[in-house]
Amino acid sequence: MSQRPSTLLIIESFINFITNNIMKLSWGKPIIEVAKIASGVIGTYQAVPTPVEDSSKLTPTAGGKQDAPVEGGDLEDVKYGKNQYAFEFEVRKAKDRDMPIAHNDGVILDEYAFRLTPEDPSVPGFQFPRGRFHVEDSWDAKNGEKWKYILDALIPYDGGNKLRPYDGSGTAKVVLNGTNYLMSSAIIAINANGGSLTNVATPEMVQAAFAALTDENQDKVITALGA
Repeated sequence: MSQRPSTLLIIESFINFITNNIMKLSWGKPIIEVAKIASGVIGTYQAVPTPVEDSSKLTPTAGGKQDAPVEGGDLEDVKYGKNQYAFEFEVRKAKDRDMPIAHNDGVILDEYAFRLTPEDPSVPGFQFPRGRFHVEDSWDAKNGEKWKYILDALIPYDGGNKLRPYDGSGTAKVVLNGTNYLMSSAIIAINANGGSLTNVATPEMVQAAFAALTDENQDKVITALGA
């Protein structure tokens, strides 16, 4: 009896194992979305045109360092300031393509939120809940005219981290009372029962808002989530 079917099955199983267990990275072609902020409220996210190759970049700047030296040259303590973050990308100017965000000689007065989804949406991306853009126009023979957008992260209105993870797959989860729930559903349920979360809240912020509710409202949230 031929062993080919059995051999093919083994090979197929091996390929499936490798495919399902291969490391997935956040590299590749991203989806970049921005939303204008008005009175502290984040508006509707809009995707920007696909950026120029290799122009999308997150750059951290280490916070300031303060040493506490003692006699003999040793350090008694060290204090660090918070990191700063900037995200930049370039978009080519083209016929019938609107500027993603209009500017006045590089100045943009409005504040914006930003989020990035990697090429593989099952891999977490990142976001700035609050930032301010500035723009640089340039031209070269290879690319033609380009708009370079640079977004500096600002302190979010909710007081959390300036740089946060973002799950563009729509399947981000949060644990409440020992059970996993969709983040988006949990935020809606908590806000309907006295919370005031935004759509850029982290799992820790959702858990804290849930814990701050009365026992009665916590029960209502769990009931609304279908537990």
